[in-house]
Amino acid sequence: MFGKNITMSRIQYIPPRLPAVCYKLVVSIPDGQHSGYQPAQTRSGGGGGDDNDDDVGGDDGDENEDNYNEGAAADDDNDNDDGEEEEDDANDDATTMMMMMMIMMMTMMMMMMMMVMMMMMMMMMMMMMLLLLMMMMMIMLLLLLLMMMMMMLLMIMMMMMMMMMMMMMMMMMMMMMMMMMMMMMGIMT
Repeated sequence: MFGKNITMSRIQYIPPRLPAVCYKLVVSIPDGQHSGYQPAQTRSGGGGGDDNDDDVGGDDGDENEDNYNEGAAADDDNDNDDGEEEEDDANDDATTMMMMMMIMMMTMMMMMMMMVMMMMMMMMMMMMMLLLLMMMMMIMLLLLLLMMMMMMLLMIMMMMMMMMMMMMMMMMMMMMMMMMMMMMMGIMT
């Protein structure tokens, strides 16, 4: 029963709205306060004749008001260097702050990247030193040359994970070392 009442109230509620709006529109057209053919006592300006006089020959009141408004508007447009450009400067300050933050973030990221690169370089240098020591020992012990070859392969594999420049430099170093090894082997035997 309750749901039925709700549906009935909806059905009764929707259709009368449009005719009511139309009726309001039709009624409100003639009795509007701004139509020119209103009688004198309902107007605040004193009467229909005065209203017509203001519209036609209103050099006294209306046009002075118009000129004043136009002058004020034009003056505002010319002199709004005071207010609006200060607002623009404030916005620029905000954008510059954003730019500064972005630059700071970028510099921080660059610093972090540089730190990582330096760490990697240091690790590579340490590995190279170890490899040189191992090579010295291997040159001492020619029997362990195969182990050194395995180390070379491992180093080359690790260098594949590094940057290309680093890899190329290390490959050149490796080639030099291999040449040195070959020469040493040739000398030793």
